[in-house]
Amino acid sequence: MKTQVSIFIIIILLIAGCQSTYKPKLTQLEKQQKKMMLRVAPKAEFTKYIDIMFIKSCEELYKYIEPRGITVVSAKSNQILIRLPSGQTTEISINNLECQQ
Repeated sequence: MKTQVSIFIIIILLIAGCQSTYKPKLTQLEKQQKKMMLRVAPKAEFTKYIDIMFIKSCEELYKYIEPRGITVVSAKSNQILIRLPSGQTTEISINNLECQQ
């Protein structure tokens, strides 16, 4: 019985690990900025995805949006229009994003 419980726990941990999603590493300043943004932002679906504002490369952007079901509709300079899983679109400005055109 103990062995079955141990195997069950290991399987759950493996499944949970496979479903983890990418989050950008934030500096101390970025963590403070994120806190401030969440305080002043209206409670909306986008607040779940606030970390997208701190992405710095196209590779990170893809790692972030792909598992969450977010779609990039258009991108011009640092302005990106995204479609959230609910179908809602929102325009965001990512100042530090470095992508090759």
